[in-house]
Amino acid sequence: MAISDVLNSSKLGLFASQGAMKVISHNIANVNTAGYSRQTVALSANPGIVMSGKPTASGDGVQIARVGHQVDELLENRLRMGSGDIGRLSARDRFMKIIEDNFNEFDKDGFSTRLSAFFDAVDDAATNPTNSAARIQVVSQAQSLSNTVNQMYRTLNDIDVPIDQEITGVVNDINTKIKSLRDINAMVVRQNAGNKGDVALDLIDQRTTLLKELNDLIDIQPIEQQDGGVMVVTSGGQLLMDHDYAVQLSRGKGSVKPTSIVVDGNDNTDITRQIRSGTLKGLLEIRDEVLGGDQGFIAYFNKLTDELRRQVNQVYSQSVGHTMNQKLTGTVYVDSDRVTTAPLTELASSVQAGKIVLAYGPDDRHLQSATIEVTNDMTLDSLSVAINDIAGLTASVINGRLVIEGEENSRFAVASDSSRALAALGVGTLFSGSGSVDMAVNPELLVEKGGDPARLATARIQVASNGTVTFDDANNGGMVALAALRNEKINLFGERATFTAHYATLVSHVGSIQQRNQDALTTQQTAQQFLSDARESTSGVSLDEELTDMVKFQRSFQASSRMITVADELFKSILSMGV
Repeated sequence: MAISDVLNSSKLGLFASQGAMKVISHNIANVNTAGYSRQTVALSANPGIVMSGKPTASGDGVQIARVGHQVDELLENRLRMGSGDIGRLSARDRFMKIIEDNFNEFDKDGFSTRLSAFFDAVDDAATNPTNSAARIQVVSQAQSLSNTVNQMYRTLNDIDVPIDQEITGVVNDINTKIKSLRDINAMVVRQNAGNKGDVALDLIDQRTTLLKELNDLIDIQPIEQQDGGVMVVTSGGQLLMDHDYAVQLSRGKGSVKPTSIVVDGNDNTDITRQIRSGTLKGLLEIRDEVLGGDQGFIAYFNKLTDELRRQVNQVYSQSVGHTMNQKLTGTVYVDSDRVTTAPLTELASSVQAGKIVLAYGPDDRHLQSATIEVTNDMTLDSLSVAINDIAGLTASVINGRLVIEGEENSRFAVASDSSRALAALGVGTLFSGSGSVDMAVNPELLVEKGGDPARLATARIQVASNGTVTFDDANNGGMVALAALRNEKINLFGERATFTAHYATLVSHVGSIQQRNQDALTTQQTAQQFLSDARESTSGVSLDEELTDMVKFQRSFQASSRMITVADELFKSILSMGV
């Protein structure tokens, strides 16, 4: 071997050691960089000079065959997919806590507590129906109950606002990350094409990290391309990014409702149902399934409170206060075009064919009764006409509401109503409104509305089989019937139970969903941490290992340097021998 061969081999050894030291220093510098994968150097023997198609007998030093990184692709894919599940469950968890708090009874001021206080006040009024303070307490508790219902309903609906705002923010974040992913992907492709055998490792790590961040927000599936790039689609097959193309997601508009997620502003490309995981999916589930929709908590709560209002009004509308009525005004508005055309059974599903028995007379002691047949095709206008036909009573529809009045020196009350029509029209009812959002106490009982809470209907008109009508203001029949609703089993949501039991089922359902979500989130976080630890052991930088390699390549560098020194000394010796 010539001295020049020794020098050349030593020089390549120096270069190889320097290259390896550069990779080691790069690893050490990125020991705390999130998503960084440890890079490794693969060395190979440099074959000798090829002469006549054959290499020389001896080799020609060492070369860096390639610089790679330690990556377990299966592990990376599992980490990426797990991040989508955590994103979805975390989004659900944040808002489920707010929903659960809305149904919280720990502060003794929830729906169940207010409902119990209302029935307690009714029980007290039934015990002493002539006590004005007991009547006022019933009205007060009814008002507290309706206020609680209003507040709970508004809180549930108001959750939509931050959810919608966050959905918009997540959509914008997705668009930004997809654009960044497109740019990094293009750089990876360019570097791979321009440097044969030189892979853009750091850019690939950045791309992998960005893919995980994107998967936190929306479910994705990256597909490797032959040029080293990736194409990204959702698990539902919607293309998000491919070379120069980057999708732009937006909220629906025009023919598509604004709650939808569409592609590139195209209302015909609604991908809302295709989204399967990620923060965006969790937000959509809370808004459209947990809260909204036919089976959501808002609909559940609204049906429960609406049925409570309807049942109370049906009982209460057949009662009378300590004096007979001079005038009753319905609280339910009916469109003018439906007054004469729409059957009462169409205006409210609770109305049925039946009889309305009205008691009337010049005073409480001289009463008679009249019966109105309510048929399936009777309209509000025809009901008004039928009441007008009763001597001493007048009825009219004013501003879309039924008004019944006793003529001069005549008073009246509802003895019974098997048709439920008057309760559906809000005539002589305890509560007004059509749902949780506007449930309120009848203005006729509120001082601030010009009413009198002492007029609370506590008694019942008695109509004997011979037609004799009697009224006793000390009668507690109205309050007894109302108090019975506390233990009345109502058919709702496929089961018969009391209002308290139905609400308890709702609260239990809320807690059950939250607990399952928390358990799933904890399990997924534990699994993700395990995968993260496994990735760290495979791809993470170990300072101990790097320092060991640094010493090894430092010694290799020193040895190559020593060989150059030895070759130099040999060369000098040969020169001196020639002198």
